[in-house]
Amino acid sequence: MKLLNLFFGKPGEYMSQKDREISDSIRNLKSLSVVEGRISIEPSEVVTAEFIKEREEARRLLSA
Repeated sequence: MKLLNLFFGKPGEYMSQKDREISDSIRNLKSLSVVEGRISIEPSEVVTAEFIKEREEARRLLSA
């Protein structure tokens, strides 16, 4: 039931525009699946090359 509430909101409850956008974004993930009762996605679908580059730069600065 919690997953249904996440995707569609609680019965009789109005979803804000922001909540609706988030819900739509989650439903549009191609690798979305449920594994052992938990939502699972492939990290490569949401982690961008820019994020990886910034993370590597931060790691380099911290180890210097």
